[in-house]
Amino acid sequence: MMYCKLSDDGALSVACNPLRENGVVYSNASPETLQKLGYLPLLDCPRPPEKDGFWIRAVYELAGDHVLRSWYYEEGGDM
Repeated sequence: MMYCKLSDDGALSVACNPLRENGVVYSNASPETLQKLGYLPLLDCPRPPEKDGFWIRAVYELAGDHVLRSWYYEEGGDM
Protein backbone atom coordinates (compact mmCIF):
# COMPACT_ATOMS: atom_id res chain seq x y z
CA MET A 1 0.00 0.00 0.00
CA MET A 2 1.32 3.43 -0.93
CA TYR A 3 0.97 6.27 1.60
CA CYS A 4 0.93 9.96 0.68
CA LYS A 5 0.00 13.48 1.76
CA LEU A 6 -2.11 15.85 -0.27
CA SER A 7 -1.32 19.56 0.08
CA ASP A 8 -3.90 22.34 -0.13
CA ASP A 9 -2.82 23.08 -3.73
CA GLY A 10 -3.32 19.45 -4.80
CA ALA A 11 0.36 18.43 -4.83
CA LEU A 12 1.05 14.86 -3.79
CA SER A 13 3.92 13.83 -1.49
CA VAL A 14 4.62 10.12 -1.36
CA ALA A 15 6.09 8.49 1.75
CA CYS A 16 9.46 7.08 0.66
CA ASN A 17 11.77 4.71 2.48
CA PRO A 18 13.65 5.90 4.41
CA LEU A 19 11.34 8.78 5.25
CA ARG A 20 12.77 12.03 6.65
CA GLU A 21 10.20 14.02 8.56
CA ASN A 22 10.86 16.87 11.04
CA GLY A 23 14.55 15.95 11.41
CA VAL A 24 13.83 12.28 12.14
CA VAL A 25 14.59 9.38 9.80
CA TYR A 26 12.05 6.56 9.69
CA SER A 27 13.09 3.30 8.06
CA ASN A 28 10.32 0.87 7.11
CA ALA A 29 7.74 2.98 8.94
CA SER A 30 4.59 1.14 9.95
CA PRO A 31 1.18 2.24 8.63
CA GLU A 32 0.40 3.58 12.11
CA THR A 33 3.56 5.73 12.13
CA LEU A 34 2.84 7.02 8.62
CA GLN A 35 -0.68 7.99 9.63
CA LYS A 36 0.62 9.79 12.75
CA LEU A 37 2.88 11.78 10.40
CA GLY A 38 -0.12 12.76 8.28
CA TYR A 39 0.25 10.23 5.46
CA LEU A 40 -2.86 8.44 4.20
CA PRO A 41 -3.29 5.32 2.05
CA LEU A 42 -3.62 5.97 -1.69
CA LEU A 43 -6.58 4.28 -3.34
CA ASP A 44 -6.49 4.12 -7.10
CA CYS A 45 -9.30 4.07 -9.66
CA PRO A 46 -8.54 2.14 -12.85
CA ARG A 47 -6.76 4.24 -15.46
CA PRO A 48 -8.88 4.68 -18.60
CA PRO A 49 -7.64 3.53 -22.01
CA GLU A 50 -5.57 5.82 -24.22
CA LYS A 51 -7.64 8.03 -26.53
CA ASP A 52 -6.34 9.85 -29.62
CA GLY A 53 -6.06 13.59 -29.12
CA PHE A 54 -6.19 13.45 -25.31
CA TRP A 55 -3.83 13.26 -22.34
CA ILE A 56 -4.80 11.20 -19.33
CA ARG A 57 -4.40 13.28 -16.16
CA ALA A 58 -4.57 12.19 -12.54
CA VAL A 59 -6.67 14.02 -9.95
CA TYR A 60 -6.08 13.51 -6.22
CA GLU A 61 -8.63 14.23 -3.50
CA LEU A 62 -9.09 13.52 0.18
CA ALA A 63 -11.82 10.96 0.69
CA GLY A 64 -12.30 10.19 4.37
CA ASP A 65 -9.28 8.34 5.71
CA HIS A 66 -7.48 7.98 2.36
CA VAL A 67 -6.41 9.84 -0.79
CA LEU A 68 -8.26 8.86 -3.96
CA ARG A 69 -6.59 9.04 -7.38
CA SER A 70 -9.00 9.29 -10.29
CA TRP A 71 -8.38 10.07 -13.95
CA TYR A 72 -9.74 12.36 -16.63
CA TYR A 73 -9.13 13.07 -20.30
CA GLU A 74 -7.61 16.41 -21.24
CA GLU A 75 -7.63 17.59 -24.83
CA GLY A 76 -4.31 18.25 -26.48
CA GLY A 77 -2.52 14.94 -26.55
CA ASP A 78 -0.79 14.21 -29.85
CA MET A 79 -0.75 10.43 -29.95
